Amino acid sequence: MSLPIPLARMVFIADLSGSGIEHSYGWLRRRMSFGESLPTGPQEYEYTEMTGHDETLQKLAELERVLKQHPDADVKNLSRLRTVHHPHTAAVCKAILALVRAFPDRKVVVLVEAEISELGCKARPEDIVAWIEGTGVFVLEVKSHTIKGIRRFENNVPQVVYHGQEVADVDLLDQPRSFAYKLKAELEKTFDGDNQAAPPLYFAGWMPNVSPEDVAQLSASVALDKVWLSDMLERETFLARLPRMKNLTGASRTERTSLEAFCKIFGATSGLRRASAPRATQYASMGHLIDRKNLLLKRLTKEQEDLAFSPNLVRGPKVIRGVAGSGKTIVLANAVAETLLRAMADASVQQLFPGPGEGMPQVLVLCFNRALVPYLLNLIQECFESRKPRSDWVLPASCLKVINVDRYAYWLARKVGVEYHRDDVARTVEGLLRAGVPDQGKFQHVFIDEGQDVDLSWYRLIQVLTPDQPELGRSIIVFYDEAQNLYGVRMPGVGGMPPWKEYLGAVPHSRGLHSVMRVGHRNTNQILSFSFNLLLGAFAEENPQTAQFAGISEFEKEVIPHDPSIDHPHAGKPCVEKIDDRQYRVNFAVQNGPLPSVHPYLTEEEMLKELAQEVERVIDPKRGNVEPSDVLVMVPEKRDVQSVVAALADRKIPTHVPVKLEEAETGRARRTSQSDPRDTGCFVRGKVTVSTIKSAKGYTAHVCHIAYVHRLDGDALKPETRQKYRAQLHVACTRSSLFLDLWGKSCALLNEAEKARTALG
Repeated sequence: MSLPIPLARMVFIADLSGSGIEHSYGWLRRRMSFGESLPTGPQEYEYTEMTGHDETLQKLAELERVLKQHPDADVKNLSRLRTVHHPHTAAVCKAILALVRAFPDRKVVVLVEAEISELGCKARPEDIVAWIEGTGVFVLEVKSHTIKGIRRFENNVPQVVYHGQEVADVDLLDQPRSFAYKLKAELEKTFDGDNQAAPPLYFAGWMPNVSPEDVAQLSASVALDKVWLSDMLERETFLARLPRMKNLTGASRTERTSLEAFCKIFGATSGLRRASAPRATQYASMGHLIDRKNLLLKRLTKEQEDLAFSPNLVRGPKVIRGVAGSGKTIVLANAVAETLLRAMADASVQQLFPGPGEGMPQVLVLCFNRALVPYLLNLIQECFESRKPRSDWVLPASCLKVINVDRYAYWLARKVGVEYHRDDVARTVEGLLRAGVPDQGKFQHVFIDEGQDVDLSWYRLIQVLTPDQPELGRSIIVFYDEAQNLYGVRMPGVGGMPPWKEYLGAVPHSRGLHSVMRVGHRNTNQILSFSFNLLLGAFAEENPQTAQFAGISEFEKEVIPHDPSIDHPHAGKPCVEKIDDRQYRVNFAVQNGPLPSVHPYLTEEEMLKELAQEVERVIDPKRGNVEPSDVLVMVPEKRDVQSVVAALADRKIPTHVPVKLEEAETGRARRTSQSDPRDTGCFVRGKVTVSTIKSAKGYTAHVCHIAYVHRLDGDALKPETRQKYRAQLHVACTRSSLFLDLWGKSCALLNEAEKARTALG
């Protein structure tokens, strides 16, 4: 078995492979996932000429200028070209430039290293897949060969010099042909399902550094409809050649309306939703609508990809704020997986597959909610599995620690014999810093989820855990949303609080990334508008003063981005628009859905009885047809969990409770040997989840019921308590992706909810 070639030798053969050497996950993904090995030992190469680093930078700059000038062109995954300055990058840039320039008045969408989401690793990523309005879809394999490295052509295949021998570069045509036929099947499945014609589909291998004259010098010829040369970089040649191309679908639909369906075929599998077996379809049932929602949530959008897969995300401190349902947690999980994969690729090339953890970065993921930890772990694992280039690669568990911050601090305190003060974070941190933190400087990267819940005193400890990188600062990446601030943590830079620099050790630098996630994918417009107007007290008699508490003004300034993969109905509009003093219109959600329902009752007993009947109807295969684990019932306080569980048990509905209940709530003595239910995750297949709102934080369910809403209301509440309670209700409402019901005894808050629902029409 031959070992991977040492890095010092790789550069001499990169031009032959067509994809080049990257100190990144992309190269290994394309080469090693197919079991290819590279020879070792000294070799003689018959040509080493490359187009050079400078030309690559020049072509990248030229491409970015042309894209800015084009009225309607978009390149997804452009960041992958920016991070790899190699001749293959220059060749791909040349190809994209030709496509964009050939159609100056058309919509052009180009996907770099495109993957078919449904197939994952079963289909190798293709260099370029382009959708062009009025023309069709092109699958293109780009090679950076020059004529000096080609001996001859045989049946359109260049015979290149490789390790002193002639090798047929069959990938030039085999790769795009194979990908195109896989794409054809997906296009036909997608468009046939909507009773629509698919767009035209073409494929070719492109060598932009080889001219027709070069080929003629070898007394050879190629089929110009399959093998594109440098003359296809000219607009006139490009347009004249297209009629000779073979259309694989035989269809002719080229209008802009086909773009959304096309884009949904591509993207990284995000792991946003728990894996679920297909259910028997009952058209228009709740279960049927949930299945459709699952399909829409499966892929990352451009906004999410730009954050998750950019190396700049982990270069110095970052603060990423996102609207509810924007996918902050899924971006974090993909970013963690990508960081580890990139490091594994580097280590594999440079150190010939080291042992576990050797030469690998240590990554720490912190959150506040202990019940969120198993979800984060599973999500990172799913993202890693969906993107790894080799089936034998395993998530390096020794390099990753996922834990809630107070539990981690408790463990550190015990390790050095320092007293842990549950209710005095500053005192705990001070004790640890004086005694010496055991994990000081251990983690190269620290990710923080649900950062709005993390007490600011913890940041003195967090800074110590990661080294200060010269000119970059500490790699601490915080994801947060002030509107979901359950615990009333005052955010940096707000209301006289010190700026983020004081907590992260340096000013957060975006490094070209957009630090506000502006598109809501999880919830519907109806749920978000309903929830925000309850949070802000739009229909309350007294203003709860939550607008500043929720940081709503920042989203008034943010504009929803244009992204062809989702075709946002409100692209170009502000994320939120103020209607009057306390009422806002929410624009950032992509989808519409059913109105929330409000159920006021005179007694709690009547409420519980009706709630149990509704849950029973929802999970009945002949009625709602909903998988029980898609149903989440939330209550404000632990004492109410058992009451809901008992009501559901009366109707023989199995439940899962991811909440640690004391003896008073369970009626049983606590056994210390029992595992903590918070460590099992929020959902168990075949069971309805009953949880407190706080324990459900960070999770999503398609069907959500919020019971005992009256517990969050009261005339005698202090202003800060009222703000926290409204934030709790907002968090609970935004756990739902489709169906939302509020239950409780008649109260002013439920009256507000009914008015908010009515205002939605």
